[in-house]
Formats: sequence, structure tokens, C-alpha cells
Amino acid sequence: MKINRSGIVLLLIVLPAILPNTALFAQGSGRSEEIRVPSEALRPYYKPEDFSGKLKEFRNWLEAIQLPASGAEFQKRAKDFDNITIGDVRTKLMSLRDLATDPDLEEVSRLPRSWYEKIFNAALPLQSSVETLNGIKILCEERNYQAAKRAWERAAAETLAIMSKPPKKLSSEDLSAIAAKNRERRRKEYIKWYREKQAEELRKAKEKAASGGKKKKKNKETEE
Repeated sequence: MKINRSGIVLLLIVLPAILPNTALFAQGSGRSEEIRVPSEALRPYYKPEDFSGKLKEFRNWLEAIQLPASGAEFQKRAKDFDNITIGDVRTKLMSLRDLATDPDLEEVSRLPRSWYEKIFNAALPLQSSVETLNGIKILCEERNYQAAKRAWERAAAETLAIMSKPPKKLSSEDLSAIAAKNRERRRKEYIKWYREKQAEELRKAKEKAASGGKKKKKNKETEE
């Protein structure tokens, strides 16, 4: 889960007055400490279009890449393929990996995580192919180009085929169980964040008090 920290700070100020809160109790400093978790903090961080948008962006990028028949032509048109550098492909794959591993994925998309994992695994070979293709831009080796081209097109075709056939949505029972589990995870994450925030504020207050005490002592000694 990604915690919107600026949003949480705002929630701490305004939500207790306008939204129902979930009260939790924790032992601290020899007394029962009540920590109220805003309802907003228990909801998913993402919306369905956030996940579907990432997939659409990746699909459009992959479909737009049409490698030429020969390495010589690829080298000649190198500038046309600036969007398949090692860095570009790595960034795209990292985005897919983050998508497939996001804890909110199934609850928000209502699709099984295994489908997203299949997409990522199918696209993974693109990375080794692009390393060869980038070398071709500098030194054209036709045999190497053809091998890299076949590997790229094979991985691209498999990835697009998986993306074109999304699975059935998760059942309402599965979604309820997933949502309950995620809600508890977010609750714990909020409590952890809140306690860390309190500890940090206490530390700063102590440092400020200590600094003020030293300053007063120094001024008193100067006056004497």
C-alpha cells in the first residue's frame, strides 16, 4: 500500500469531525491510547483506471514497435527506435512488475493477480532482446539482429495475446475476503505511520526543549 502522507495529515485534521472513524486501542506509557483510523485511510489508494491505464499504455507502446526486416535498415532508422532503449524497456518492465505485485491490485481491478503476472513474465524476454538491438545501432551484425528480432517479436506476440484475453472477474466471495484482508493491512499500516509520526514529533519537542534550556542557561551566565 502507498500511503498518501500529505493526505493523511489533512485527514487527521478534518476527518474526525465529518467522517465515521474506526477506533483502535494500544497500550502505551502505562495507559490505554486510543488511535482513530479515518475511513479514508482504510480504502484502496488506486482506482480501477489507474491499473487499466498502465496496461493500455504498455500495450500501445508495444504494438507501435515494428522492427524492420534487416539489421542494416534498423541501423539506418535508429532514431525511429529511440523508444526501445535499454532504459525504456527496463522502465516499462518495472512498471508491469509494480502493477503485478501491488497489494491493492485484485481488490481494485477485480481480476486475478495471476493474469498480471503472466503478462509480466511474457514481456520479460524483451529486456535481453533490446540489449542486442541497441548494439546493432552501433555495429550491425545481421545474424545477431535477426535473432534479437525473432526473440522480441515472439515475446511481444505472447504478451499481447495474454493481454487480449483478460480472465473472468473474481467472485464476490473472493473479493470480500481480499477486501477484508487489505482493510486490516491498511489499518496496521496507518497505525504504524501514526505512531512513528508521534514518536518523531516527541523527539523534536524534546530537542527543542533541550535547546531552549541551554540557551536560557547561557543567557543567565552572560548576565552574571
